[in-house]
Amino acid sequence: MTTNQEIFTTPSAPSPSAHRPIFNLFDPALREDPYPTYRALREHGPIGKVPGMDVWYFTRYADCNAVLRDKRLGSDTRKATGYQKPGANVRLPEHLREERSFMFQDPPDHTRLRGLVAGVFTPQMIYNMRPRIQQLVDQSLDAAEQRGTLEIVGEFSYPLAFTVICELVGLPVEHREKFRAWSEILVGSMDPELNPSPELVKQQTDAIVNASLFLNQMIDERRRNMGDDLLSALIRTEQNGDKLSQGELMSTVILLFGAGQETTVNLISTAIHALLTHPDELAKFRSDPGRAKQVVEETIRWDSPTQLVQRVALEDMEVAGAQIKRGDVLIVLIGSGNRDDALVPNAERFDISRPQSPHLGFGHGPHSCLGAPLARAEGEIALSTIISRFPDIRLSPKGAVRRKTLVLRGFSAVHTEV
Repeated sequence: MTTNQEIFTTPSAPSPSAHRPIFNLFDPALREDPYPTYRALREHGPIGKVPGMDVWYFTRYADCNAVLRDKRLGSDTRKATGYQKPGANVRLPEHLREERSFMFQDPPDHTRLRGLVAGVFTPQMIYNMRPRIQQLVDQSLDAAEQRGTLEIVGEFSYPLAFTVICELVGLPVEHREKFRAWSEILVGSMDPELNPSPELVKQQTDAIVNASLFLNQMIDERRRNMGDDLLSALIRTEQNGDKLSQGELMSTVILLFGAGQETTVNLISTAIHALLTHPDELAKFRSDPGRAKQVVEETIRWDSPTQLVQRVALEDMEVAGAQIKRGDVLIVLIGSGNRDDALVPNAERFDISRPQSPHLGFGHGPHSCLGAPLARAEGEIALSTIISRFPDIRLSPKGAVRRKTLVLRGFSAVHTEV
């Protein structure tokens, strides 16, 4: 099972010219604040190649949107050429090497697997979760009220998102902490790494193997004793006589934990930080907590929890004027496309009163995010309740700590006083 995004190795690049900036995946500044680089690329080199590699990048909204919707592009990165393959540093047992979630597969496999999962992961299921989400939010805020402080990530958004996924899947309480540790390691493996240490490679390999062994046992037990959880529903689901295999069930559950919790954690922490550092927008929200949906959508547009995704050319083709060869990798810079003034006026500005725009935060096309309704529901309930309960919430002197990651953007801590 491959959960790593691609590990890019970049040769020595020429010095950036004054007119065309260089896109360097390993620039630390890109992790701290990618938006000045994105802006320069949109203005001076909106489509380009990573130096010395068969890897393209796209920065403007229209081009990013076109790439995401183009059916000539796939997500199975084993079909890519000219750079290090995903998981090349991770030594997996033979039976795990080909297990990939539908997120990293192409039709017809992707179509089949996504259809089976979508038949279970329905809007009605998300709606039915809302009272439980509200209960979990209230419990966290009750504790925060007694303390007078609330650290938005570790004390609130992460426990919320992780508990929701655990209960949705049916992960027993006694196993949640070890699965949480494996999940954190696997999510960390999504970022590109230059020359990862043997220790890091072993840690990621062990997490994949241990999580897979545990899930295999859990699936076997659930087959014997079905419940009303999502895993049981996935085991039962069938289309035209087709069902999910053991490996497909396992990779789907791992995807749910990784993508499901990370999007929600980053969305909530980023939204709170954005509000607390934009007093005028906080005042708007405080006067009308019913704006939660607008806050969620503007946060996803303005500082997207997922900053980039990849596609692979399945044939020689032209995309937005670029001559792409079969096997080339295309990086869609979601965070850049969402800040394109062609999408919304003054796109660099955080403004919760904007009319809703068709941002790229949850993707478009055949690989759009199935979990978007769940992330939106958690974000809307969490943000409206926080602002209603704590209208005077403010950043504490401890401030906030930005995560040093590129693919997934958010905070490791946002300290507040309530």
